Amino acid sequence: MMLRKEYERILECLDNVLDKVEGEELKEIINDIANAFDNLYFDMEYEVEKRQDEIESLHDYIEEMRYSRRF
Repeated sequence: MMLRKEYERILECLDNVLDKVEGEELKEIINDIANAFDNLYFDMEYEVEKRQDEIESLHDYIEEMRYSRRF
């Protein structure tokens, strides 16, 4: 999935910056940014799964309606 690739690329970039930067305050800020991206990614992943479940339920309902009309 494209989203997963971009998420991993961003975290890799942040890790590279973290390796090169000095100062605890700046490292803390970079870690906060990485954590925010983690939260964003997992929230989006949850929403996608939720929508997929809703679509599957709707599909099942439509199939049931089609089947019930045949008989």
